Amino acid sequence: MKKKFAPIFITLLICCFNIFILFIISYNLLRTKILGLIIIGLIYAIVITWVIVALIINLIKRLREIKEAEEDDLSKY
Repeated sequence: MKKKFAPIFITLLICCFNIFILFIISYNLLRTKILGLIIIGLIYAIVITWVIVALIINLIKRLREIKEAEEDDLSKY
């Protein structure tokens, strides 16, 4: 369980930080009523959303690796 805590904690921390920055920047850019800035805000929102999805996918893969390593350790004995 200890090995699983760090990846989950770091992923949640980075995701929360990205969501916080996403809301601040995108909200301010969308409020400006300038088309160029609105487009930049939407592109930024899409990019950050994909970064968050990639972090979650990476977390799932890492947790599987940890689980497999624990099973391999048990099979040695």
